[in-house]
Amino acid sequence: MINFLQTNPADYISKLHCKVLALNGAKDIQVVPDQNLAGINSALKQSAARIYAAEKIPGLHHLFQHCKTCTIAEYAQLEESFAPEVLQIMGDWLDKNVK
Repeated sequence: MINFLQTNPADYISKLHCKVLALNGAKDIQVVPDQNLAGINSALKQSAARIYAAEKIPGLHHLFQHCKTCTIAEYAQLEESFAPEVLQIMGDWLDKNVK
């Protein structure tokens, strides 16, 4: 846990040379979406990656499921495995950016 807390993801993201799609659920309580995406965008601007996108997906939690309480305890109670709109976003981005 100490190593996890001492690691700055920007140190690694800023070294990327590849295309990047970063997604966060807007109702994520494990990773603060606005802060996380801002940090990713900032680090990507310093990187050699020229094609990247960072997007907050409304109504979804950390596991990209539609949620009601949006707590970790709710994860196993939800029937949805993965929100279809996220699959669509990923597929569209891949179609556009990866050949």
